[in-house]
Amino acid sequence: SYSESQGVLNIGNLSIDKERYLIRIGDNEMVLPRKEFELLSLLVSKPSKVFTREEIFAVMEVMLVSDQKFKHIAEIIQIIIPYPLIIIFSYGDKSLINVAHKRINLTDEAKNTVEEYIYTEWIDLANKTDRQKQFIDNLDVKGLSFSNFYRFYCGVVDNINLFNASVYENNYLSIKDKDADKVKELQDKIEKLDFEINDLKGKIKKEEHFNNKMKMNIEIKKLEEKRRGLIGELK
Repeated sequence: SYSESQGVLNIGNLSIDKERYLIRIGDNEMVLPRKEFELLSLLVSKPSKVFTREEIFAVMEVMLVSDQKFKHIAEIIQIIIPYPLIIIFSYGDKSLINVAHKRINLTDEAKNTVEEYIYTEWIDLANKTDRQKQFIDNLDVKGLSFSNFYRFYCGVVDNINLFNASVYENNYLSIKDKDADKVKELQDKIEKLDFEINDLKGKIKKEEHFNNKMKMNIEIKKLEEKRRGLIGELK
């Protein structure tokens, strides 16, 4: 629920102190650059105003004092601001980008949902890998759609998904021109296999019977072969 008292905006467990330029999320405090702070304050202060996703999108930088709770912070901000939002987290020399797929309920904002949170890895700007440098150098806004803000945002999301999938080949340039939806589908399948493989490896450590261990090892080899095939489709 939304309320304002003595210069402090409150919505859920988010508090915005407009006089001190301070953000609180539960017991955690966060500092935003002035422009990002004013944007967040504006959107939160007008909970009944409807912006279409074609009319608005924003880029917000969040400077962290720790790199441990960025996902929790991203989830709160993305659900509170029901518009296309790019969050750039900064911690020392490292940066990370967050975007999200949202489902907006225009009749009941309490039913707004985020279907998927998407994050890049942490990128050390002072010591980038070749793959990370390829991604940053090729994240050219000139190549993205400007027909409306939402399509522009979707172009950014596609580039991030392609970058995340490029980890399997360690080469962003080899994948950047592929169909982003197909690549994301393959990546989701690979991640599902990774989970199943790691789960079986954990069970093997606890298994005492040799025959059961053999069966699990055979299943792991099958899953690993399937995983290699999916990675091959990314090429």
